[in-house]
Amino acid sequence: MKILAAFDGSEPSRHALAFLRRLPLPSEREVVLLWVAERPDAFLPRSLVGVETAHEILEEAHQSHRRTIAAALAAEAKAFERDGWQVDQQVIDGNPADRITALGTEQQAQWITVGAQGANGAHRVRLGHVAASVVKHAPCSVLVVRALAETPTGVVDLVVPAPEATLKILLAYDGSAPSEAALSLLESLPLGEHSEVTVLTVLELMSMFGADVQQRLSELWDVEKREADLALSKAAERLRMATPNVQTLLHESEHETQSILDATSELEAHLLVIGYEGRTAIQRFLVGSNTIRAIHDAPCSVLVVRAR
Repeated sequence: MKILAAFDGSEPSRHALAFLRRLPLPSEREVVLLWVAERPDAFLPRSLVGVETAHEILEEAHQSHRRTIAAALAAEAKAFERDGWQVDQQVIDGNPADRITALGTEQQAQWITVGAQGANGAHRVRLGHVAASVVKHAPCSVLVVRALAETPTGVVDLVVPAPEATLKILLAYDGSAPSEAALSLLESLPLGEHSEVTVLTVLELMSMFGADVQQRLSELWDVEKREADLALSKAAERLRMATPNVQTLLHESEHETQSILDATSELEAHLLVIGYEGRTAIQRFLVGSNTIRAIHDAPCSVLVVRAR
């Protein structure tokens, strides 16, 4: 398994790498540690463009920054090597979101890991523009690791669970091809006894003029519920090959998005796993800007799985 992990020296990105190392992944695993250095001359005032002395000063500062970057990357690489990872390190210039996405394609990475917020974030909880852009344009799955979360009592730090602690995972499952891809990914991992997976399906209720009451009373609704229960049971059985700790949930809700996020909070999940596209209302939840909103609102890290 090859993973591209973006790093910018910020605490959120350090947390992202620590969370990645905690995940139960195959023994043959490779990480490409990437630092995208934005050149300072990209922000040079027009009045100084072409002034040789200004460019020389900025170039010297840039090269000094690259040396600092190399030292920081080397320290992170050692942590991965101690955990049995094969490690490659790359420092490239350019726009972070564009370069991360392009290198993900070039390296044929199975997924990309980014921190939910980077070094330049104006808001310490809100999803950063780099993470949002990578989720939208990446050629593969994307793991967005959150270091902070907002709760009713304020902002809290999210702690990477210790190796001996239970890693709680919530899989949003609707039977679509992308959610099947997410299920297959989890099924392929050596989750073991220190992981706990909850598979959640949300059945959509119509909300206008009491339609939800009629819907619940119809025979077709009973059939849909039985089919959803059966699909959940089959999904759980597959996952029990990876971990014995699997449970299922079937929710009926007018608001699928909120139902998934509420379950994430109630279960105190460390990781929400979703397919990049779903069907019907779940599709509206998982595609494009709705995906970004979901990642922003989730109180934990999110793995967005793209079907290949």
